Amino acid sequence: MRYTNKELLERTRNIHKATLWPSLRMALILNFAVGLVKTLRSWLSGIVMGENWASLDQLIQDLSFSDQAKQGEILQSLEQNVPKLVAASVLSMLLGWLLFIFFDAIIREGYRRWFSRNRELTSTDGLRPTPSSRLLFSFFKQDTYQTTVKACFYKNFRLWLWGLPLYLLTLGVGYMNWQILKQNLTINYLFDSNPDQADIYFQTEWQDFGFLGFVLVTLFFLSLVLYISKRLSYSQADWFLADNPQIGGQRALELSEKLMQGKKGALLLLAVSYLPWLLLPIILAPFLLTLSAVLLPFLYLFVDSRYHQAQAEFYAAIRDEAVEKGLITMEELGYHRT
Repeated sequence: MRYTNKELLERTRNIHKATLWPSLRMALILNFAVGLVKTLRSWLSGIVMGENWASLDQLIQDLSFSDQAKQGEILQSLEQNVPKLVAASVLSMLLGWLLFIFFDAIIREGYRRWFSRNRELTSTDGLRPTPSSRLLFSFFKQDTYQTTVKACFYKNFRLWLWGLPLYLLTLGVGYMNWQILKQNLTINYLFDSNPDQADIYFQTEWQDFGFLGFVLVTLFFLSLVLYISKRLSYSQADWFLADNPQIGGQRALELSEKLMQGKKGALLLLAVSYLPWLLLPIILAPFLLTLSAVLLPFLYLFVDSRYHQAQAEFYAAIRDEAVEKGLITMEELGYHRT
């Protein structure tokens, strides 16, 4: 890296301090727009899953307060509802994915472009200009929207493929927990009715499943590490697309993956540097009481805008390195030579 983590944080602090209110305004507009879409997503998910969640919640309550004689029947009813719940969950996730690709991902590209351009402006006669707020919605224009959607879809689909083992293993861990619940209820029932049979059941079914569970959890954490590594490798693709979506998702991923070799730790360290800011609202909430309703959202906007400005600084260093190595030109990224 051209700059150390300390230098990146210092450069970020200076830029963010000089453009604080415009940065907060951009963060506010973004979160308001994304919040509206999340409300729509929740409403659609409620329509799709409302009845299924209601029936599941009722069965779980019945399971908690029923005697052991009825728990077997309730567990059977729960298992019959699992396919419906899975189908509704898949449909709900698909709706959320479509909303993300066609709106969330696009407006976030504009958000990144704003902070990327914000670092490049300099003070004139003591005044520090900032980019236009219209940059936030610049990718919704007719000539760039379709290209940006395709590029973002490709990038997120590639990342989703790398996360597929993690998602499947998450389902496996959930299924394992479900089986543990059933086996606990079975063992408790056998201990009350037939202790000898309960001991045999524990030594066969339970211990065999315990080993399988250990393997499943180990694979889950390995896939989690792999997914985090890939997210770091692909992290700069969004910023390349924010500069110019015409380069395409594949080109942006290739550049990001090549340039992030040996720099994943630096990006992770940069993110960890903002961890105390993220924990601060949790620490202050019990003490601020009624003021927390006003101060905590403001603090969140402050941290979000500064963190994106820090990411823009990190990306600028990556981009300059790519230009120096001849991997890309500034003109290809949409800049004009002066």
